[in-house]
Amino acid sequence: MNDKISVIVPMYNVEKYIAKCLESVMGQTYKNIEIIVIDDGSTDGSLDICNSYAQKDSRLTVVHQDNKGVSAARNKGLELATGDYIGFVDSDDYLEPEMYSILMDLIKENDAEITACAYRKVSPDGTYDRDFGDDTINVYKGTDMFRAYVTNSCISPAVGTKLYKREIFDGIRFIEGIIYEDKDVISRTFIKCQKGVFINKSLYNYRTNPDSLTHHDYTDKTIRDYVQTIGIQLDIVQNNLSINDYIFSAGTTYMILLNMYCNIYNKTDLKATRDYIANEAAKYVSYTKEFIKIRNLSKKDANMIRLSFISFKLYRFVLKVRQKLGI
Repeated sequence: MNDKISVIVPMYNVEKYIAKCLESVMGQTYKNIEIIVIDDGSTDGSLDICNSYAQKDSRLTVVHQDNKGVSAARNKGLELATGDYIGFVDSDDYLEPEMYSILMDLIKENDAEITACAYRKVSPDGTYDRDFGDDTINVYKGTDMFRAYVTNSCISPAVGTKLYKREIFDGIRFIEGIIYEDKDVISRTFIKCQKGVFINKSLYNYRTNPDSLTHHDYTDKTIRDYVQTIGIQLDIVQNNLSINDYIFSAGTTYMILLNMYCNIYNKTDLKATRDYIANEAAKYVSYTKEFIKIRNLSKKDANMIRLSFISFKLYRFVLKVRQKLGI
């Protein structure tokens, strides 16, 4: 018999979306799957919907736990999984019917440990972004898949767009109690992977649901959790990739933190968080100076970034003036 895939679905209060999610997994053209739904303390009708589906399909198991967060739910699923391969689906998202067939074929054809696909964003009303996928396939060896991930936005940080050989998760679990847990796990599994494949085909549908377990607005916690997980990723880059890869990653992180600072500037309850962001970004100034050089930025853009080295507050002020003047 062909290898079994364990599909782990963490769930919390998604009664509007869980049926479509489950049907998309149950309807996969790859049939040898087990579906493990971890209900993370739902208070709506989600659990009843899942139980009704479980009565119709013996491949579906539903486990209830007190609310502990998406990381704890995924870890529980990993504990219960019996498959040779592991997949994840967020309970408000859904898959294209051939997703796991395609990813499994790529794993077998290339003797790979991880395969990944592209995704499309779906709005709450069901409309979705234009699909820019061109079906190209890239095969990576050694650290190349991790390098492609940190230097190329085509590979998503979401675990749901991947199929993993089970052994990749030996010694790896999601950090509980934090947000952006995907970024940490992607970094640690990719650097462990000796051969991986990415297909630029949108097989995973990511719903932009504001109530999702994985949707996050800017708060003090989301920002501090982001800094924590990106710090883990940067450590892995520094220890395993080239200095130019680290310069690129550190410079990119600096620009993200600068953008965060500007976005929350007028939120009076996040004043301490603004200072925290500026202090964390200061760690990457020397690398961002080199980042400016290797990115061949325009003189205008480079000078604006250099202005931020003096003060994030000054950078934001000048940025607003330029935007107002249209320059």
